[in-house]
Amino acid sequence: VRGPRLPKVRGPPLPKVRGPPLPKVRGPRLLKVDCTTRVAIVGPNGVGKTTLLSVITGALEPLAGEVCPSRCLRLGLYNQHFDSLLPLEKSGVKYLGSEFQLQEQQARAMLGRFGLDGTRHLIPIGELSGTAP
Repeated sequence: VRGPRLPKVRGPPLPKVRGPPLPKVRGPRLLKVDCTTRVAIVGPNGVGKTTLLSVITGALEPLAGEVCPSRCLRLGLYNQHFDSLLPLEKSGVKYLGSEFQLQEQQARAMLGRFGLDGTRHLIPIGELSGTAP
């Protein structure tokens, strides 16, 4: 697959993943992601997208190869099964307040930064769009 050439960026790459050859790909693979790179991992169900991210984040150990994160790496991961991880009866404000010791205004500011408008801050998580019925 060929895409547009990206400009060279100074500074250490964030995670590096070295591994054995992949099916239908010649030779070992090296994945480097720097501070300005945006990556979309797409593919049909069952091909290993979540497993790859779990290896990169350290949730799983690689069976072969290695993951070399930068010392200053901070990863954020959106879990597609978040509804099993969050208390659906709490609002976003209550959850952030109890889990991260945030005051109401701090929690509201955080929710706003992620695009949740103020009218939804006090609605229980389970009633927001995107949660399982």
